[in-house]
Amino acid sequence: MKKLLVTTAIATMAFTGAASAQSLLERVLSDVNSNMQNVTGIFANTADNLLAGALQDVVSVGGTTTTVDRTVQPGDIITVRVPAIGGDPAVDRVAVVGPNGELFQPGTNTRIEDAAGAPIGTAAVTLGSTLLQNNTGVLTVDGGALTGAGPITLTGFSIATQTTNVGGQVFETSGINASVTNILRGLDRDSATTGLASAISAVQTNVGNIATTALGAVNTGDIELLGANTAFLEDIDQAIAGTSNALRQRVDNTVTQVGTTANQTVLAINSALNETNVNASVTNIASGVNANLGINNLGANFDTAAMTALFGTAGSSGVAGTEFAAADIANIVAEIAGGISTTALGAVNTGTIVSGADNQVRGVISSIVGNAATNTAGLN
Repeated sequence: MKKLLVTTAIATMAFTGAASAQSLLERVLSDVNSNMQNVTGIFANTADNLLAGALQDVVSVGGTTTTVDRTVQPGDIITVRVPAIGGDPAVDRVAVVGPNGELFQPGTNTRIEDAAGAPIGTAAVTLGSTLLQNNTGVLTVDGGALTGAGPITLTGFSIATQTTNVGGQVFETSGINASVTNILRGLDRDSATTGLASAISAVQTNVGNIATTALGAVNTGDIELLGANTAFLEDIDQAIAGTSNALRQRVDNTVTQVGTTANQTVLAINSALNETNVNASVTNIASGVNANLGINNLGANFDTAAMTALFGTAGSSGVAGTEFAAADIANIVAEIAGGISTTALGAVNTGTIVSGADNQVRGVISSIVGNAATNTAGLN
């Protein structure tokens, strides 16, 4: 009993997972709390990508899927029915297949029991025989595969099958995934046969430009702690003769930032945390095809010399010719031909922490002004 399924696939896949676990800020705060630190102020600018312990996505692409009958192998767990003994009815027993086909009670080295509960010392099954299953997944075998005293066939079972994939590609992905996978599969048999000669016509495939970018945690933020411990002191002393005006002024102003005085602790964090895979891979698998990868059909057949002759200085005419003549033909070819490019970045932090602590400004103004005209009036 065999079924053959042939699958051909050209696939592009990308997976992105969900975040979990603990951020850097959570870890720091947990450590601070456990050590009884007195943190007066917290300034945090963070970017976290956490997927620690996340399950992978498993994908199988392409290949030939074949369904075959399942057969008995050592370690299989099957159910067999042992016949009635005396007035005892027949009972079903679960058994584990041993290295030579012996039938043991699960988890022991004791043979399966008969209806009276006594071990059946000669009960065995033929290795490689066909397994049967019912609609609840219970496995058994045909009575012809059983030997020894006791076990008989169960009813309501059909042949158990298993499906395998031959020639397929299995991909396991997790985390931040911008991977691109191209699988190209052509003919796997002769397209024409005459006598002793056979012909195979390969499929022509062109895959255009391929580009992918995967970014982990990115933090470009800044933390600016300005005005920390800044003291402003202004003294003004002024005396004016004539109208006899005297003035004295004193201004004191102190701006103190959290964490800059005694018994205070400030926590400033600027981070990018990445605890997962960052995948921007490009995988190309070709079998039985003629393929151009990272280049389109125009690029594959692009004739640089002919293009130069047509649009170059010697062969140019009109506005279009002038424009092409001024262009770099090699760059035009590169743009048309394309290519495969990939970029993967993990944690990136370009941010800064700026502190303005210990800045002091002090200004003192003293002035005595005399008005000579007023002071000497009436002295003549």
